[in-house]
Amino acid sequence: MCVVIYPRTPPDDSAVAPLQDAFEKLAGLVEAPQDKRFIVATVPVSAGFPAIEAVVVEWTSSNNAEWYYGNVHDEDDRPLGWWEAEGHIR
Repeated sequence: MCVVIYPRTPPDDSAVAPLQDAFEKLAGLVEAPQDKRFIVATVPVSAGFPAIEAVVVEWTSSNNAEWYYGNVHDEDDRPLGWWEAEGHIR
């Protein structure tokens, strides 16, 4: 699962640390270019949509950022459903 986060202003490392910690607990990884104009989190879908969304919503609401799933919807915003076919969703 891929989550892309767009902060309105680039956060410093101390602001990103809680996001990294939260995703590590879900077996995820947080990465960003040095200028942090965007942040990408990859996490196993087995962590579950509610857990993933809870982490992202908490962080983005505190850090003035927007987010979206990078690989959940098609270009017409329809769910791709790959996680259901593979039996990974919780």
